[in-house]
Order: sequence, then structure tokens, then C-alpha cells
Amino acid sequence: MCAGVCPSIIHFGEYLRRRHKVLPKQLWQMRAIAATSVPGIHVKYAPALRALYGPIDIVEMYIATEGTFAQQRDDRRLLVPNFDLYYFEVLLKGGQVKVLHDLLPGEVAA
Repeated sequence: MCAGVCPSIIHFGEYLRRRHKVLPKQLWQMRAIAATSVPGIHVKYAPALRALYGPIDIVEMYIATEGTFAQQRDDRRLLVPNFDLYYFEVLLKGGQVKVLHDLLPGEVAA
């Protein structure tokens, strides 16, 4: 398995091909890649990931780097939620449901 920032995973695979003349799928039999930090993972990046790494399952993650450090590698000027295939909702204590990016400091999931 490989996990990390989606463009970086692709750049690493391209580096191996360019520098060492080998594709990652020729070195490892990965079953899954957990990718993060950009919109369009399943639409825009999946073909490149599969070409480099083989017939893998692709899992889109939302991790601390997006939320805590506001890391987002894409063409947009501002930090915006990634709503490609998933829409994140959180059930709060007390039964209220909120969209993940609308949480306020101190609000805790049930």
C-alpha cells in the first residue's frame, strides 16, 4: 500500500520511470493507494495512478494536513473543500448534523 499526497505519489512513479527505467508496478504488487490533498482523485488522477502502479484500489482520504495545515495542491487560489465523490457530514453531540467544513472550534462529533 502507498499513502500520501496524490501528485507526489504520481511524481515518484514518474521519477522511477525516468531515472531508473522501471515502473512502480514492476517493483511492487500494490493493492491500494490512499491519496489525499487534491480534488479529482478518482476522476483526474486515477488513470495516471493505475498506469504507474497497476490495477490498484484508490482510496480518497481526508487527513490532518488538509484540516490543520490547510494543505491543498490544486489550481484554485483558495482552500476549498474537495467534493468529488464524497460529501462529509458529522453527527454532533445533541443530534445535530453539520457539514465537516462548517464545524466550529470546540464542536465534537458524537
